[in-house]
Amino acid sequence: MEIERKFLVKKLPELSNLSSSRITQAYVSLSPEVRVRKRDSEYYLTEKGEGTLVREENERKISKKEALKLFIKAKDRKLKKTRYLVPIDAYTAELDIYDDIYEIPSVVEVEFESVEDAKAFVIPDWFGEEITEKKEYRNKSIAKRCADIIKRERKLDLIHLAIILLGTLFVLSGAFYNAYWFDEAYSVGLVNHSLWDIIKIAPHDVHPLLYYIMLKIYTLIFGVSAYAMRIFSVIATFAISLIGLTHIKKDFGRKVGMYYSGIIFLFPVVFKYSQQIRMYTWAALFVALCAIYAYRYIKSPNRKNQILFITFSVMCAYTHHFALFTTVFINIFMFVYCFMKKQIVKRWIVPAVWQIALFIPGIFVFLVQALRGGAGWITLDGDILSRLFAFFYVGDALNNAVELPQRLYALLAIIGLAIFIFVAFVLYKEYEKKNTQAYAPIMAFSIFVTVILATFIYSFIKPLLYERYLFVMIALFALALAYALSKVKIKCIPIAIIAIMSVILIVRVVPVYQATLNESSDSVMEYANENIGKDDLLLFDDNSLSAYSFAVYSHETTCCAYNPDNWGVEEAYKAFSKDSYVTKDTQKISELLKQGKKTVYVIVFENNEKSKTIIDTVEQSGLYTFERKDTVTQEYYDYYFDIYVYNLA
Repeated sequence: MEIERKFLVKKLPELSNLSSSRITQAYVSLSPEVRVRKRDSEYYLTEKGEGTLVREENERKISKKEALKLFIKAKDRKLKKTRYLVPIDAYTAELDIYDDIYEIPSVVEVEFESVEDAKAFVIPDWFGEEITEKKEYRNKSIAKRCADIIKRERKLDLIHLAIILLGTLFVLSGAFYNAYWFDEAYSVGLVNHSLWDIIKIAPHDVHPLLYYIMLKIYTLIFGVSAYAMRIFSVIATFAISLIGLTHIKKDFGRKVGMYYSGIIFLFPVVFKYSQQIRMYTWAALFVALCAIYAYRYIKSPNRKNQILFITFSVMCAYTHHFALFTTVFINIFMFVYCFMKKQIVKRWIVPAVWQIALFIPGIFVFLVQALRGGAGWITLDGDILSRLFAFFYVGDALNNAVELPQRLYALLAIIGLAIFIFVAFVLYKEYEKKNTQAYAPIMAFSIFVTVILATFIYSFIKPLLYERYLFVMIALFALALAYALSKVKIKCIPIAIIAIMSVILIVRVVPVYQATLNESSDSVMEYANENIGKDDLLLFDDNSLSAYSFAVYSHETTCCAYNPDNWGVEEAYKAFSKDSYVTKDTQKISELLKQGKKTVYVIVFENNEKSKTIIDTVEQSGLYTFERKDTVTQEYYDYYFDIYVYNLA
């Protein structure tokens, strides 16, 4: 016979010195009540009669094999909790704290020898409302509700998965075009080299080399078509959004996870960069996972979380410099937290040492790239703030595939600022409430802002902050926005924000489709395949670097860029072709002409004195005769090429 009283918990007692056990229990039958329980490593089968204060109970120990069969039979009528034993005078109270997933308040129960003892029990101050007679607080009732919740949550998970798959198909739908812009041509050209050549050439670029190595390995399996390489970037976007269904749902709840995955696909910039043959989506994925495992490591400093945090941090550092800056600030925030908790030696030192040790080769490359400069396209001007706030909804303004009317651009910047302020306000309110679950989204948002501020300040010394680079932190901002949407009390606000972002997405994506899927997307590839061979020579000036797009389609064709300003890119630009040269004078051009190449193609993107110098050099050599002038246009990035064709005399 079981005689017990149950209460809600008004205030939890100190738990650190209490003995506890981990309990998983399921209900094979609700009427009669038959329960199977795992308590730590032992298993029990219990039958209970009807009643509240007093009822019959029979319990026996069973084998693990028998218990597992009963757990399967119970299906979803299952719950998990941690039970603490709390001494109270002559009694021992059993305090049950249910797992967060059930959203059930903690319950404490006390068992007695007789009804008289139960009635005479003096209730401690930390006990709350008595629920002995309330059937809804019975474990079997809770388990039944949990089964209903699980069924509903499975449906929500299917909806969540559908959002991810539809979003992935959406970004994938725009990936089937052959046009390259300059940076993509660099990736394609580099991947056409051997793995060893990539390792030698890539450090001369302005980005780390991990992405290029990954892309090379991928192309060895799936080929070097534009479609295949664009899909490689889409794969990373899929993984970024999938984090919402896995990691974020587990750490912050189903609603935050679903908002996060949806938001990822509502940013027009995700649609754009998911299709580019560049490192941005992979850098964003590594940053997201680095931040997640930094949070998990702080929360639960086990070996798995430590190794995964170190791994993704180092991968960030070897993929993009802004990803490197982000992981540096993640470590700084971790240091501050560990310092406040007086756990620097215990938690922070080991991962910090490992990260530094694993990045030693990258440090030398980073310093060489930083000292060389080479980012002349980055400027700190009066439009920087509008460019930053508009970026996720527009793309980078200076190199945008589809230009925007100035008024629309200004409107999108204002909307971006408004959403930014909304996120900051909601997170601040959650901080004021001392909501501990909000600390991780607050840190994600703070790191996002801190990286921008730090690079903004440094840009007064040397330009560094470029809106395109914010993409690597998009998951941090998406998490902060998703959490803010899940916490705001006024329901129309999330609806309005999602509706506005959806409209912006349509407005931005339609013209991008029109540019990338235009017939002209194949024009450069078709011209290169039909005309340019390995016995020919491509010449162009540094105002026409987009002409490298022709070279990557004919990797064995010799090409030479005329760069009288001497940018110091000779080694880096070897990526574009097997025989690629950059020269500051016309002497190298004359030497190449004397090799007797079958046909010379002078490619001009913008007519100027430099292109005129190249043409004069060819004509004055007396080795070639002018045959024709071709024109090739590409709507993607608005490329217009005049091609002067010379044949060997």
